[in-house]
Parts: sequence; C-alpha cells; structure tokens
Amino acid sequence: MKAHHPIAGTVHGHRGSRGTHVVFAGGGTGGHLFPGLAVAEALRQAQPELRITFVGSGRSLERGEVPAAGFDYMAIAAAPGPRKMWHWPRFASSHIAASLTARRWLEREQASLVVGLGGYASVPAVAAAQRMNLPTLLLEQNAVPGRATRWLAGRASVVCLALSQSQSWLGSAGNKAVVTGNPLRRPFRVTSRRADADRVQKTCVVLGGSGGAVELNTAFLDALTQLRGVALGWRMVHQTGTTEAEAVARRYALMGCDAHVTPFIDHPAEVLAEADLVVTRAGATSLAELAALGVPTVACPYPRAVDQHQWHNAQVYAEAGGCHLVDFRTGEPGATLAKTLAPLLVDRVAREALGQAMRRLAVPDAAERVAMIVSEMIGYSTLMRQAA
Repeated sequence: MKAHHPIAGTVHGHRGSRGTHVVFAGGGTGGHLFPGLAVAEALRQAQPELRITFVGSGRSLERGEVPAAGFDYMAIAAAPGPRKMWHWPRFASSHIAASLTARRWLEREQASLVVGLGGYASVPAVAAAQRMNLPTLLLEQNAVPGRATRWLAGRASVVCLALSQSQSWLGSAGNKAVVTGNPLRRPFRVTSRRADADRVQKTCVVLGGSGGAVELNTAFLDALTQLRGVALGWRMVHQTGTTEAEAVARRYALMGCDAHVTPFIDHPAEVLAEADLVVTRAGATSLAELAALGVPTVACPYPRAVDQHQWHNAQVYAEAGGCHLVDFRTGEPGATLAKTLAPLLVDRVAREALGQAMRRLAVPDAAERVAMIVSEMIGYSTLMRQAA
C-alpha cells in the first residue's frame, strides 16, 4: 500500500506559549487505542518537544495504557450513539455537554490538532475541534468505517484508512482518505517469528480480544473435543477474558490437554511470535498485528458486531489467502470450527502458506506514515524527514 494524501498545503495548528499540542481522542477498546499510541510514539520519537495528550471516556484500559506509555490523559464523559429512537434526546443532551467540556479543555490547553481514534469515545473532542476550526485527522481501522468516522469524516482534514476497502463507504468524504495501513505497537514491528519447522512442540493461541469472547471460548473447546486425536502434541495458549478463565481451565483439564489459560496476555507480540496457529476474533487491529508477524490465522468474526464489521475485516484477509474465515452465523460453531482446524493442525505447509500471505498484507511503517501526515499538518514535515 502506498500512502498518497490529498493535503493542499500545510495546516498550522495553534502555537501558544506552551508549544504545539497534539491531542488523541478516543480509545475505549484496544483496537482503537493501540493504533493511537503507536502514532503518538512515532511522533514523540521524531519530535520530543511536542505536547501529546490522550482524551478518552475514562475506561480502565485507557487509564492504564496511556500513562504507562508516558502520555498525559484526560477523561471526558462520552456515550455511544443510541440504537432506538426514544434514546436520542438523552444522548443529544449528554453529547452536547461532553462536547462543551471538550471545547473548553481544548481552548484552555491550546490544542493544535486532534486525532480521532474511532469509536464513540472520540466524538466529543473531535466534534468540538471541528467547530473550533482546528485541523482533525481520523484513524479508521475497519474495512467498514465505524459510525463515528462516518459522522465526523465530512469535516475532517484527513481520514487515514487501514484498508483501501473502507474508502467507498465514506461517500463524498472519500476524497480526503489516505490508505496508510493500521499503526502497530512497537513490539509487533520489531519481533520476528520463528518458522513453524523450527519448533518441536506446536502451539495454538486462542484470542477473544482484550475482553475475551464467551462464544469463541466455547466453540474452540467444543471443536477441540472433536479433534483430540488430531491435536495430540499441540499446546494451547488461551486468552479467555476476565470471567471465564476458571471454567475454560476446567474443561482443558478434563480433556487432559496441555494448556495455558489466562484472562489476558500481557505480552502478546512475544506469545504470538511463538504461535504456529492462531484462532481469533476479527478485530481490525488484531488482524493487522497478526499480519505483521506472519502468523497463520483462523478468524471467527463476532456475529453481532455493528455493520458486521468484523466479518468484512476477515473477508479482506481471507480473500488475500491470509486466513480462514469461520462464520458462526451458520451451522453449529464448534463443528464448523473443527472442520476448518482439522487440516491445519496436521499440515505445516498449509499453515506456512497462510502465514506468508498474512505477512504480505502487513504495513509495518503505518505509524510513521500517519505521523508524517500529522507533522505536515502542524508544520513539522521538514524536521520529521530529517529525523527519519
């Protein structure tokens, strides 16, 4: 993917006495937050004097990850868009209040530019910035842009897309789109995966996303019950989410399987680099991280995701030969998953073909691509290129 962006000249942010201030708005989930952190780290590396602040909705993931990465954090209440008409008045009232709070904060903190990370948590600060005529850049990770992106894209300066398939969903705002790839955390860009053939014991990693996935946990265990003979010699590493670890561990014990069960994998790049096969939901950032490592992947999209966006994400990778797509909307999930896993557990060549195709879809410098666009928007393009 080659980044080409339609910026008609440099847009200079507000430079007050406190310096140039880039604000990242949103987070909520890892899929939205981690790409923003990757871009912020690329900016900080090139321009240490930049002020960088994250504004989120106050969720624990944001409160933990942002300060740990060394950035300031501000919480502003935000609510998801309602799905029922009679909820709109309450939503409108809370959105106006959150946007006013965001505007007062952006003015007081002399924001130069706002980067929207997607999701409802990004809306108050981005909408306020647009009403203040501050430059705004949106990050869109999914094949089908989220509602926040579609709502805010019309007044955005630039929309950075992880996948080219997203552009057609933006209507007239599509002319502001730049295909940059999905910005990745540094561990996924510097970690190398050893070849499948180098490992005596094979490892299958099951990922339900940062919060786990009950349906995927159950389907995988049901599939493994049917495949116990085929799966002999495999070790399972299973991220369950916070509520299911004990129940999943009991089922593995009853089957006599070699399994490491954990609510959350703390160092995913290291674990995935040792994986011979991954079974995962189809969050856009998870798939991009797996592509960066070249991991053979079976994607099981969350069947009730808004606009079926996970299914569309997985379809992009499946059509390129990078993963197998298992649709839980049809058939019995465990049996459907078992049918897909059976040949992969015994065929190293098939697994490596998947991994190689995944690797071809990777955009390891996506964070730098987005950071370059941000730098041009705030007038730092020359310095960024010198730093590169």
